[in-house]
Amino acid sequence: MIYFCYILVLLYFAFIDPSTRDLTGKNMISFVVAWIVGILWSLWWRRQNTKAGVDIGITYGQLPPD
Repeated sequence: MIYFCYILVLLYFAFIDPSTRDLTGKNMISFVVAWIVGILWSLWWRRQNTKAGVDIGITYGQLPPD
């Protein structure tokens, strides 16, 4: 949740605030490409771990006591 709020703040200063806005065609393409590559990278690693039999869903859940 905190990370999501941080992303929203960054997006505000990058796209909305006139004093810090740096929105050009090249920058927009760079932002979109970076997000797409990041999402594809995440999905690829999730698929690789699933093939190897690693359940990464428990990474963000509660671990059982030892």
